[in-house]
Amino acid sequence: MCLEEKILKYKELQVELKKLEEEKEKVYAEILQSFAHDEKEIFSENYRVKKCVRINIKTTLDEARALQATKTEELVDKDKIKELLHSGIVVPNVTEATYFFIHNLEKEDSSDR
Repeated sequence: MCLEEKILKYKELQVELKKLEEEKEKVYAEILQSFAHDEKEIFSENYRVKKCVRINIKTTLDEARALQATKTEELVDKDKIKELLHSGIVVPNVTEATYFFIHNLEKEDSSDR
Protein backbone atom coordinates (compact mmCIF):
# COMPACT_ATOMS: atom_id res chain seq x y z
CA MET A 1 0.00 0.00 0.00
CA CYS A 2 1.55 3.32 -1.05
CA LEU A 3 1.54 6.44 1.15
CA GLU A 4 -1.43 7.98 -0.69
CA GLU A 5 -3.50 4.80 -0.15
CA LYS A 6 -2.50 4.68 3.53
CA ILE A 7 -3.53 8.30 4.01
CA LEU A 8 -6.87 7.75 2.24
CA LYS A 9 -7.52 4.64 4.36
CA TYR A 10 -6.59 6.56 7.51
CA LYS A 11 -8.99 9.39 6.64
CA GLU A 12 -11.75 6.87 5.83
CA LEU A 13 -11.26 5.24 9.23
CA GLN A 14 -11.39 8.66 10.91
CA VAL A 15 -14.84 9.26 9.37
CA GLU A 16 -16.02 5.82 10.51
CA LEU A 17 -14.69 6.42 14.02
CA LYS A 18 -16.43 9.79 14.20
CA LYS A 19 -19.75 8.19 13.22
CA LEU A 20 -19.27 5.42 15.77
CA GLU A 21 -18.31 7.95 18.45
CA GLU A 22 -21.48 9.96 17.77
CA GLU A 23 -23.60 6.82 17.92
CA LYS A 24 -21.87 5.75 21.15
CA GLU A 25 -22.60 9.14 22.73
CA LYS A 26 -26.30 8.84 21.82
CA VAL A 27 -26.54 5.36 23.35
CA TYR A 28 -24.63 6.58 26.42
CA ALA A 29 -27.16 9.40 26.90
CA GLU A 30 -30.05 6.96 26.51
CA ILE A 31 -28.58 4.64 29.14
CA LEU A 32 -28.01 7.56 31.49
CA GLN A 33 -31.66 8.63 31.03
CA SER A 34 -32.70 5.13 32.15
CA PHE A 35 -31.68 6.00 35.71
CA ALA A 36 -34.20 7.55 38.07
CA HIS A 37 -32.87 10.79 39.62
CA ASP A 38 -31.48 9.20 42.79
CA GLU A 39 -30.90 5.71 41.39
CA LYS A 40 -27.33 4.37 41.56
CA GLU A 41 -27.75 1.04 39.74
CA ILE A 42 -29.95 -0.39 37.03
CA PHE A 43 -30.08 -3.91 35.69
CA SER A 44 -30.85 -5.62 32.41
CA GLU A 45 -31.08 -9.35 31.85
CA ASN A 46 -27.31 -9.72 31.57
CA TYR A 47 -25.81 -6.51 32.89
CA ARG A 48 -25.61 -4.25 35.90
CA VAL A 49 -25.02 -0.58 35.20
CA LYS A 50 -23.66 1.46 38.07
CA LYS A 51 -23.89 5.25 37.90
CA CYS A 52 -20.87 7.12 39.20
CA VAL A 53 -20.50 10.85 39.66
CA ARG A 54 -17.13 12.54 39.30
CA ILE A 55 -16.63 16.17 40.20
CA ASN A 56 -14.45 18.12 37.75
CA ILE A 57 -12.94 21.08 39.56
CA LYS A 58 -11.80 23.98 37.42
CA THR A 59 -11.86 26.60 40.13
CA THR A 60 -9.18 29.24 39.61
CA LEU A 61 -6.51 29.74 42.22
CA ASP A 62 -7.91 33.19 43.03
CA GLU A 63 -11.39 31.75 43.53
CA ALA A 64 -9.99 29.02 45.77
CA ARG A 65 -7.99 31.55 47.79
CA ALA A 66 -11.16 33.55 48.42
CA LEU A 67 -12.72 30.37 49.82
CA GLN A 68 -9.59 29.46 51.80
CA ALA A 69 -9.37 26.27 49.78
CA THR A 70 -5.70 26.20 48.78
CA LYS A 71 -2.66 24.19 49.81
CA THR A 72 1.03 24.26 49.03
CA GLU A 73 2.58 21.20 47.46
CA GLU A 74 5.75 20.25 45.65
CA LEU A 75 5.33 19.50 41.94
CA VAL A 76 7.56 18.12 39.20
CA ASP A 77 9.01 20.95 37.09
CA LYS A 78 8.19 19.64 33.61
CA ASP A 79 10.17 22.38 31.88
CA LYS A 80 13.28 21.45 33.87
CA ILE A 81 12.75 17.75 33.04
CA LYS A 82 12.57 18.63 29.32
CA GLU A 83 15.80 20.64 29.62
CA LEU A 84 17.51 17.69 31.30
CA LEU A 85 16.31 15.30 28.58
CA HIS A 86 17.45 17.62 25.78
CA SER A 87 20.88 17.89 27.42
CA GLY A 88 21.24 14.09 27.30
CA ILE A 89 20.45 13.23 30.91
CA VAL A 90 18.35 10.11 31.37
CA VAL A 91 15.29 10.85 33.51
CA PRO A 92 13.33 7.87 34.91
CA ASN A 93 9.66 7.38 34.07
CA VAL A 94 9.61 9.72 31.07
CA THR A 95 8.30 8.52 27.73
CA GLU A 96 8.07 10.19 24.37
CA ALA A 97 5.17 9.81 21.95
CA THR A 98 5.54 10.34 18.23
CA TYR A 99 2.45 11.18 16.22
CA PHE A 100 1.43 12.90 13.02
CA PHE A 101 -1.15 15.21 11.54
CA ILE A 102 -2.51 14.93 8.02
CA HIS A 103 -3.37 18.14 6.26
CA ASN A 104 -5.39 18.22 3.08
CA LEU A 105 -3.33 19.98 0.45
CA GLU A 106 -6.44 21.30 -1.31
CA LYS A 107 -7.76 23.08 1.78
CA GLU A 108 -6.64 23.38 5.37
CA ASP A 109 -9.27 21.82 7.59
CA SER A 110 -8.94 21.07 11.31
CA SER A 111 -11.11 17.95 10.86
CA ASP A 112 -8.26 16.31 8.93
CA ARG A 113 -6.63 15.07 12.15
